[in-house]
Amino acid sequence: GDAWSPKYEKERKGFSVILSRSEVGEAIINNMIKESLLAGEEISLEETMDMHGHMIDFKKRGSFLRNKRKAIQPYYGYEPVEISWERKAVEKILQFVFFIGASDLARSAVEKIPLKIVGSCFDFMRKSWKSFSKPTKRKGLKTIKFKLYHDQ
Repeated sequence: GDAWSPKYEKERKGFSVILSRSEVGEAIINNMIKESLLAGEEISLEETMDMHGHMIDFKKRGSFLRNKRKAIQPYYGYEPVEISWERKAVEKILQFVFFIGASDLARSAVEKIPLKIVGSCFDFMRKSWKSFSKPTKRKGLKTIKFKLYHDQ
């Protein structure tokens, strides 16, 4: 995915982060670098987490919490061994906010407010939410453990 980092954004070029999940994938990437088909450098787990911690959490923990509400459960071949109560609480708050936001009453009220005010309020709430939830969503990401299932 995109390398969301001030370090790379300053260069005003296109940078992506590539994560290989297998030895075959690793070999393909290394061969492409060796053949000058791809420019690459290894980065630390910390740098990766700084750039993509929010999406790692969204996919590797949040998706399992959201999918529990579905009648049909997707099969990923793994699941987190444990998700903290704090992370579960963050997901419940998000669920509540989206429930309220999807209501006819909330939509009707927002339609009556000038867009400039709605935009400013949304931006303030988004930044506040990110600041509030970031520690909880990042906590334990580097040490998360998964239960692996053999392919069915």
